[in-house]
Amino acid sequence: MKEIRNVQVTGGGTYIVSLPKEWVKSNNIKPQDKIVILEQEDSSLLIYVWKDIKKREEKIASLNLEEYEDFDSIIRECIACYLVGYNKINLKFGKKTLDYKEKIKEILRNRLVGIEFLEENIDSLYVQVFSIAEMYLSKAFSRLYSLVYLMLENLSYALKENMEIFNKISKLDDEVDRIYNLINRQINLAINNVYLMPDLGITKRSELIGYRLNGKTLERIADHIENISNELSNSYSSFDKSIIKTLHALSETSKNLLKNAYNSYVEKDKIIANNTIKECFDKIKDLLQIEKSIFNYKLNQEAIISLRVILDSFKRIIEYSIDICEFAIDKSVEEKI
Repeated sequence: MKEIRNVQVTGGGTYIVSLPKEWVKSNNIKPQDKIVILEQEDSSLLIYVWKDIKKREEKIASLNLEEYEDFDSIIRECIACYLVGYNKINLKFGKKTLDYKEKIKEILRNRLVGIEFLEENIDSLYVQVFSIAEMYLSKAFSRLYSLVYLMLENLSYALKENMEIFNKISKLDDEVDRIYNLINRQINLAINNVYLMPDLGITKRSELIGYRLNGKTLERIADHIENISNELSNSYSSFDKSIIKTLHALSETSKNLLKNAYNSYVEKDKIIANNTIKECFDKIKDLLQIEKSIFNYKLNQEAIISLRVILDSFKRIIEYSIDICEFAIDKSVEEKI
Protein backbone atom coordinates (compact mmCIF):
# COMPACT_ATOMS: atom_id res chain seq x y z
CA MET A 1 0.00 0.00 0.00
CA LYS A 2 1.33 3.41 -0.99
CA GLU A 3 -0.55 6.65 -0.47
CA ILE A 4 0.33 10.33 -0.64
CA ARG A 5 -1.45 12.49 1.93
CA ASN A 6 -1.42 16.20 2.72
CA VAL A 7 -0.16 17.51 6.04
CA GLN A 8 -2.71 19.66 7.85
CA VAL A 9 -2.18 22.12 10.70
CA THR A 10 -4.66 22.63 13.53
CA GLY A 11 -4.50 24.94 16.51
CA GLY A 12 -1.70 26.90 14.96
CA GLY A 13 1.01 24.34 15.74
CA THR A 14 -0.20 20.74 15.54
CA TYR A 15 0.60 18.87 12.35
CA ILE A 16 -1.82 16.10 11.39
CA VAL A 17 -1.79 13.33 8.77
CA SER A 18 -4.79 10.97 8.69
CA LEU A 19 -4.20 7.22 8.74
CA PRO A 20 -5.26 5.15 5.70
CA LYS A 21 -8.72 3.75 6.34
CA GLU A 22 -7.90 0.26 5.02
CA TRP A 23 -4.84 0.05 7.28
CA VAL A 24 -6.92 1.10 10.28
CA LYS A 25 -9.52 -1.57 9.51
CA SER A 26 -7.00 -4.36 8.89
CA ASN A 27 -5.29 -3.62 12.22
CA ASN A 28 -8.61 -3.27 14.06
CA ILE A 29 -7.70 0.15 15.44
CA LYS A 30 -10.30 1.81 17.65
CA PRO A 31 -10.59 5.37 19.01
CA GLN A 32 -8.14 5.98 21.87
CA ASP A 33 -5.87 3.09 20.75
CA LYS A 34 -2.19 3.95 20.92
CA ILE A 35 0.27 3.84 18.05
CA VAL A 36 4.05 4.02 18.17
CA ILE A 37 5.87 6.32 15.74
CA LEU A 38 9.55 5.58 15.20
CA GLU A 39 11.90 7.79 13.22
CA GLN A 40 14.30 5.88 10.96
CA GLU A 41 17.89 6.72 10.11
CA ASP A 42 16.77 8.01 6.68
CA SER A 43 14.23 10.37 8.40
CA SER A 44 11.25 8.22 7.37
CA LEU A 45 8.68 7.17 9.99
CA LEU A 46 7.52 3.71 11.00
CA ILE A 47 4.12 3.28 12.62
CA TYR A 48 3.24 0.37 14.90
CA VAL A 49 0.05 -0.52 16.74
CA TRP A 50 0.91 -0.54 20.44
CA LYS A 51 -1.31 -3.49 21.36
CA ASP A 52 0.27 -5.58 18.58
CA ILE A 53 3.72 -4.80 19.95
CA LYS A 54 2.76 -6.15 23.37
CA LYS A 55 1.45 -9.34 21.74
CA ARG A 56 4.63 -9.70 19.69
CA GLU A 57 6.75 -9.50 22.84
CA GLU A 58 5.02 -12.61 24.22
CA LYS A 59 6.98 -15.33 22.44
CA ILE A 60 6.55 -18.81 23.91
CA ALA A 61 8.48 -21.96 22.97
CA SER A 62 7.40 -25.44 24.07
CA LEU A 63 9.95 -28.24 23.87
CA ASN A 64 9.23 -31.93 24.36
CA LEU A 65 12.69 -33.09 25.42
CA GLU A 66 11.90 -36.74 24.64
CA GLU A 67 12.12 -35.85 20.94
CA TYR A 68 15.84 -34.99 21.12
CA GLU A 69 18.59 -37.54 20.58
CA ASP A 70 20.94 -36.50 23.37
CA PHE A 71 21.59 -34.02 26.17
CA ASP A 72 23.75 -31.69 24.06
CA SER A 73 20.96 -31.34 21.48
CA ILE A 74 18.58 -30.25 24.23
CA ILE A 75 21.00 -27.61 25.49
CA ARG A 76 21.58 -26.25 21.98
CA GLU A 77 17.82 -26.00 21.40
CA CYS A 78 17.25 -24.17 24.70
CA ILE A 79 20.02 -21.68 23.97
CA ALA A 80 18.70 -21.19 20.42
CA CYS A 81 15.26 -20.31 21.83
CA TYR A 82 16.92 -17.72 24.07
CA LEU A 83 19.01 -16.25 21.25
CA VAL A 84 16.14 -15.80 18.78
CA GLY A 85 14.07 -13.91 21.35
CA TYR A 86 11.65 -16.26 23.13
CA ASN A 87 10.82 -14.96 26.60
CA LYS A 88 9.03 -18.10 27.81
CA ILE A 89 10.40 -21.61 27.32
CA ASN A 90 8.35 -24.57 28.52
CA LEU A 91 10.33 -27.79 28.90
CA LYS A 92 8.48 -31.11 29.01
CA PHE A 93 10.38 -34.08 30.45
CA GLY A 94 9.77 -37.81 30.08
CA LYS A 95 11.29 -41.02 31.41
CA LYS A 96 14.38 -40.67 29.22
CA THR A 97 15.11 -37.03 30.10
CA LEU A 98 13.86 -36.60 33.67
CA ASP A 99 17.36 -37.02 35.10
CA TYR A 100 18.59 -34.11 32.96
CA LYS A 101 16.56 -31.46 34.78
CA GLU A 102 19.07 -30.27 37.39
CA LYS A 103 21.93 -30.30 34.89
CA ILE A 104 19.86 -28.28 32.40
CA LYS A 105 19.08 -25.70 35.07
CA GLU A 106 22.74 -25.40 36.01
CA ILE A 107 23.95 -24.96 32.42
CA LEU A 108 21.25 -22.44 31.48
CA ARG A 109 22.03 -20.38 34.60
CA ASN A 110 25.73 -20.37 33.72
CA ARG A 111 25.28 -19.50 30.04
CA LEU A 112 22.29 -17.16 29.86
CA VAL A 113 21.58 -13.72 31.35
CA GLY A 114 18.15 -12.76 32.67
CA ILE A 115 16.52 -16.17 33.13
CA GLU A 116 14.57 -17.54 36.07
CA PHE A 117 12.83 -20.87 36.68
CA LEU A 118 9.38 -19.76 37.78
CA GLU A 119 7.46 -23.03 37.82
CA GLU A 120 8.65 -26.59 38.19
CA ASN A 121 6.78 -29.87 38.32
CA ILE A 122 8.02 -33.45 38.25
CA ASP A 123 7.88 -33.59 34.47
CA SER A 124 8.06 -29.91 33.45
CA LEU A 125 10.10 -26.74 33.84
CA TYR A 126 9.00 -23.21 33.00
CA VAL A 127 11.83 -20.85 32.05
CA GLN A 128 11.13 -17.10 32.02
CA VAL A 129 13.47 -14.69 30.25
CA PHE A 130 12.99 -11.28 31.82
CA SER A 131 13.23 -8.07 29.82
CA ILE A 132 16.77 -6.81 29.52
CA ALA A 133 16.09 -4.28 26.78
CA GLU A 134 17.22 -1.48 29.09
CA MET A 135 20.83 -2.65 28.69
CA TYR A 136 22.27 -0.78 25.73
CA LEU A 137 24.25 -2.93 23.31
CA SER A 138 27.20 -0.59 23.76
CA LYS A 139 27.15 -1.32 27.50
CA ALA A 140 26.95 -5.09 26.96
CA PHE A 141 29.76 -4.93 24.38
CA SER A 142 31.90 -2.89 26.77
CA ARG A 143 31.29 -5.51 29.46
CA LEU A 144 32.30 -8.26 27.03
CA TYR A 145 35.55 -6.46 26.21
CA SER A 146 36.27 -5.83 29.91
CA LEU A 147 35.95 -9.54 30.67
CA VAL A 148 38.24 -10.56 27.79
CA TYR A 149 40.78 -7.93 28.80
CA LEU A 150 40.61 -9.17 32.40
CA MET A 151 41.31 -12.69 31.16
CA LEU A 152 44.49 -11.42 29.48
CA GLU A 153 45.45 -9.53 32.64
CA ASN A 154 44.99 -12.69 34.71
CA LEU A 155 47.01 -14.69 32.19
CA SER A 156 49.84 -12.16 32.35
CA TYR A 157 49.77 -12.13 36.15
CA ALA A 158 49.71 -15.93 36.31
CA LEU A 159 52.78 -16.17 34.09
CA LYS A 160 54.70 -13.66 36.18
CA GLU A 161 53.49 -14.16 39.74
CA ASN A 162 51.07 -16.96 40.50
CA MET A 163 50.14 -19.87 38.27
CA GLU A 164 47.14 -20.71 40.48
CA ILE A 165 45.33 -17.84 38.73
CA PHE A 166 44.99 -20.08 35.66
CA ASN A 167 41.93 -21.68 37.28
CA LYS A 168 40.08 -18.34 37.38
CA ILE A 169 40.44 -17.80 33.65
CA SER A 170 38.02 -20.59 32.75
CA LYS A 171 35.37 -19.07 35.01
CA LEU A 172 35.80 -15.73 33.26
CA ASP A 173 35.35 -17.48 29.90
CA ASP A 174 31.97 -18.76 31.11
CA GLU A 175 30.97 -15.17 31.91
CA VAL A 176 32.16 -14.09 28.45
CA ASP A 177 29.83 -16.69 26.92
CA ARG A 178 26.89 -15.35 28.97
CA ILE A 179 27.41 -11.77 27.83
CA TYR A 180 28.03 -12.87 24.23
CA ASN A 181 24.74 -14.79 24.25
CA LEU A 182 23.00 -11.71 25.65
CA ILE A 183 24.42 -9.52 22.86
CA ASN A 184 23.22 -11.99 20.22
CA ARG A 185 19.76 -12.10 21.78
CA GLN A 186 19.53 -8.30 21.82
CA ILE A 187 20.68 -8.10 18.20
CA ASN A 188 18.10 -10.67 17.07
CA LEU A 189 15.35 -8.85 18.95
CA ALA A 190 16.34 -5.57 17.28
CA ILE A 191 16.42 -7.15 13.81
CA ASN A 192 12.97 -8.68 14.21
CA ASN A 193 11.46 -5.74 16.13
CA VAL A 194 12.84 -2.46 14.79
CA TYR A 195 10.96 -0.46 17.43
CA LEU A 196 13.33 -1.90 20.06
CA MET A 197 16.41 -0.28 18.50
CA PRO A 198 16.14 2.99 20.49
CA ASP A 199 15.77 0.97 23.71
CA LEU A 200 19.08 -0.72 22.88
CA GLY A 201 20.84 2.54 22.05
CA ILE A 202 20.91 1.77 18.32
CA THR A 203 20.31 4.49 15.72
CA LYS A 204 21.44 2.62 12.59
CA ARG A 205 20.93 -1.00 11.57
CA SER A 206 24.57 -1.14 10.45
CA GLU A 207 25.60 -0.83 14.11
CA LEU A 208 24.10 -4.27 14.71
CA ILE A 209 26.56 -5.78 12.22
CA GLY A 210 29.49 -4.31 14.14
CA TYR A 211 28.29 -5.65 17.47
CA ARG A 212 27.61 -9.07 15.95
CA LEU A 213 31.00 -9.44 14.24
CA ASN A 214 33.17 -7.87 16.92
CA GLY A 215 31.26 -9.65 19.67
CA LYS A 216 32.10 -12.95 17.99
CA THR A 217 35.72 -11.84 17.62
CA LEU A 218 36.00 -11.09 21.34
CA GLU A 219 34.37 -14.42 22.18
CA ARG A 220 36.96 -16.22 20.04
CA ILE A 221 39.79 -14.32 21.70
CA ALA A 222 38.44 -15.46 25.07
CA ASP A 223 38.46 -19.07 23.83
CA HIS A 224 42.13 -18.76 22.84
CA ILE A 225 43.04 -17.23 26.20
CA GLU A 226 41.35 -20.15 27.92
CA ASN A 227 43.19 -22.52 25.57
CA ILE A 228 46.53 -20.95 26.55
CA SER A 229 45.59 -21.16 30.22
CA ASN A 230 44.67 -24.85 29.97
CA GLU A 231 47.91 -25.67 28.18
CA LEU A 232 49.97 -23.81 30.76
CA SER A 233 48.18 -25.55 33.63
CA ASN A 234 49.56 -28.83 32.30
CA SER A 235 52.94 -27.79 30.91
CA TYR A 236 54.07 -24.81 33.00
CA SER A 237 56.59 -26.89 34.96
CA SER A 238 58.17 -28.12 31.71
CA PHE A 239 59.15 -24.62 30.59
CA ASP A 240 62.28 -22.83 31.79
CA LYS A 241 62.40 -19.19 32.87
CA SER A 242 63.30 -17.90 29.40
CA ILE A 243 60.18 -19.49 27.87
CA ILE A 244 57.93 -18.18 30.65
CA LYS A 245 59.43 -14.72 30.19
CA THR A 246 58.73 -14.88 26.45
CA LEU A 247 55.13 -16.00 27.03
CA HIS A 248 54.60 -13.25 29.60
CA ALA A 249 55.84 -10.67 27.07
CA LEU A 250 53.40 -12.08 24.50
CA SER A 251 50.53 -11.81 26.96
CA GLU A 252 51.41 -8.16 27.65
CA THR A 253 51.68 -7.46 23.92
CA SER A 254 48.34 -9.14 23.20
CA LYS A 255 46.70 -7.17 25.98
CA ASN A 256 47.97 -3.81 24.69
CA LEU A 257 47.09 -4.56 21.08
CA LEU A 258 43.57 -5.62 22.01
CA LYS A 259 43.11 -2.46 24.07
CA ASN A 260 44.20 -0.26 21.16
CA ALA A 261 41.99 -2.19 18.74
CA TYR A 262 38.97 -1.79 21.00
CA ASN A 263 39.61 1.93 21.44
CA SER A 264 39.91 2.40 17.68
CA TYR A 265 36.52 0.72 17.21
CA VAL A 266 34.70 2.61 19.96
CA GLU A 267 36.17 5.97 18.90
CA LYS A 268 35.95 5.16 15.15
CA ASP A 269 39.57 6.32 14.92
CA LYS A 270 41.29 5.04 11.78
CA ILE A 271 44.64 6.53 12.83
CA ILE A 272 44.74 4.37 15.97
CA ALA A 273 43.44 1.44 13.91
CA ASN A 274 46.10 1.72 11.20
CA ASN A 275 48.92 2.14 13.73
CA THR A 276 47.66 -0.87 15.68
CA ILE A 277 47.42 -3.01 12.53
CA LYS A 278 51.02 -2.17 11.67
CA GLU A 279 52.13 -3.08 15.18
CA CYS A 280 50.15 -6.33 15.02
CA PHE A 281 51.89 -7.43 11.84
CA ASP A 282 55.29 -6.60 13.38
CA LYS A 283 54.46 -8.71 16.44
CA ILE A 284 53.26 -11.61 14.28
CA LYS A 285 56.65 -11.59 12.52
CA ASP A 286 58.37 -11.73 15.92
CA LEU A 287 56.09 -14.55 16.99
CA LEU A 288 56.89 -16.57 13.86
CA GLN A 289 60.57 -16.24 14.70
CA ILE A 290 59.87 -17.59 18.18
CA GLU A 291 58.04 -20.55 16.63
CA LYS A 292 61.07 -21.33 14.48
CA SER A 293 63.30 -21.43 17.54
CA ILE A 294 61.14 -23.92 19.50
CA PHE A 295 63.48 -26.81 18.82
CA ASN A 296 66.38 -24.86 20.34
CA TYR A 297 64.79 -25.40 23.72
CA LYS A 298 65.46 -28.61 25.60
CA LEU A 299 61.88 -29.84 25.80
CA ASN A 300 60.23 -33.21 25.52
CA GLN A 301 57.82 -33.88 22.66
CA GLU A 302 54.72 -33.21 24.73
CA ALA A 303 56.04 -29.84 25.93
CA ILE A 304 56.99 -28.83 22.38
CA ILE A 305 53.45 -29.57 21.15
CA SER A 306 51.98 -27.60 24.05
CA LEU A 307 54.24 -24.62 23.36
CA ARG A 308 53.27 -24.60 19.68
CA VAL A 309 49.58 -24.61 20.61
CA ILE A 310 50.15 -21.68 23.00
CA LEU A 311 52.07 -19.67 20.41
CA ASP A 312 49.40 -20.34 17.78
CA SER A 313 46.70 -19.04 20.14
CA PHE A 314 48.69 -15.85 20.79
CA LYS A 315 48.99 -15.42 17.03
CA ARG A 316 45.23 -15.83 16.62
CA ILE A 317 44.56 -13.24 19.35
CA ILE A 318 46.73 -10.70 17.54
CA GLU A 319 45.05 -11.51 14.20
CA TYR A 320 41.62 -11.00 15.77
CA SER A 321 42.79 -7.59 17.02
CA ILE A 322 43.52 -6.74 13.38
CA ASP A 323 39.95 -7.71 12.47
CA ILE A 324 38.58 -5.25 15.05
CA CYS A 325 40.84 -2.49 13.71
CA GLU A 326 39.75 -3.11 10.14
CA PHE A 327 36.11 -2.79 11.17
CA ALA A 328 36.98 0.45 12.97
CA ILE A 329 38.40 1.81 9.70
CA ASP A 330 35.21 0.79 7.87
CA LYS A 331 33.11 2.62 10.48
CA SER A 332 35.23 5.78 10.29
CA VAL A 333 34.77 5.86 6.52
CA GLU A 334 31.03 5.20 6.83
CA GLU A 335 30.70 8.23 9.13
CA LYS A 336 31.71 10.48 6.24
CA ILE A 337 29.05 9.17 3.85
